[in-house]
Order: sequence, then structure tokens, then C-alpha cells
Amino acid sequence: MLMHIRSGFYELEIEKGRYNNTPIADRLCKICSLDQVENELHSILICPMFDDLRRRYIAIDSITTPTVDNFYALMSNRNELVVKHLASYIYNALQRRREFLTL
Repeated sequence: MLMHIRSGFYELEIEKGRYNNTPIADRLCKICSLDQVENELHSILICPMFDDLRRRYIAIDSITTPTVDNFYALMSNRNELVVKHLASYIYNALQRRREFLTL
């Protein structure tokens, strides 16, 4: 799952919209009400649907300040424990997203 996020192959609206020529501004997250583009930053550090998973798996600094710099720092982290936690977060968030969208 982590490899999918890093390579841009993930089930997010930002990716899905590329294939059907949806304007970027219209590739909004379908599981929250923030009216933000569903990209990797939104999915990993911002979307409220995953707050509990974020608290469980991701370092608190990244949660309280969801900036692009913190996102890049998290994604490029080489600490084995951080990488394992991030992979677990992504796996669980993807499962929750799939379940929500099939309701």
C-alpha cells in the first residue's frame, strides 16, 4: 500500500480523475464534507474520516500541522517503525474508504 501512495497508484479521486479528464478542482473527497481535493495529503493528514487511525499510527507532529512539508517528511522517513505504522495507516484507511463508498 505504501508503494502505491508513493508511486501515485492509489484509489483516490485525484488519480481516478486523470483517467476520465475530471478537472482537478472537481476531484473532491467523497467521504468527508471539507470540499477538498482527495489527494495523498488530504487522505493521509487531513480527512476527518481517518482521525482515529491517524492518532493510532502517525506521529503527532504530522497530525497537528498537516502541511506539505510534513507530508513529504513523513513519506520519505526511513525509520522502520514509522514506515510500518504509515503502511498500516494506509492499509486501514483504504479499507475504511472502500467500505464507506460501497454503502
